[in-house]
Amino acid sequence: MPLYRQIVENDCPSRLLAQQQINRIELLLNQRKNHSRVFTYEYTKDTPIGFSYGKYNMHKVGGFFGMSVNKNVFDMMRNDCTVGDMPEVNVNFGWTIKIASPVWVFFGPGATVKCYYGDYKPIGLKDKIYPNKDGFPNDPDNKLVVGSD
Repeated sequence: MPLYRQIVENDCPSRLLAQQQINRIELLLNQRKNHSRVFTYEYTKDTPIGFSYGKYNMHKVGGFFGMSVNKNVFDMMRNDCTVGDMPEVNVNFGWTIKIASPVWVFFGPGATVKCYYGDYKPIGLKDKIYPNKDGFPNDPDNKLVVGSD
């Protein structure tokens, strides 16, 4: 920037190009002051691994995206199927609006997915029994074992 200003002040032949570069640099610096990007790590009790990325604009609407998982997702990837595992994935995205410094409002849709995997076989029978809505098979006599799937 100082060298471009010297070109303009000394009335050099390329002063028009130098002035264009000065204008471009000032525009970039102003945009940087009014705009920031944030990448955060988030920790909660149920989903200890989470990341969020957001753009915060001082004069306009920004955006964000977040995703978090619990440790059972990694167990599922390793195929360690145990009764009652409940992998959970949370995904959200939306917009950020500045209300008053330093207060921001986040709004937008999100989804939480909990899944149950594996099957259960009664001892001595060939029928498969899948988990119910709580993740456990109906087994009052404790005769079920974890299947190989």
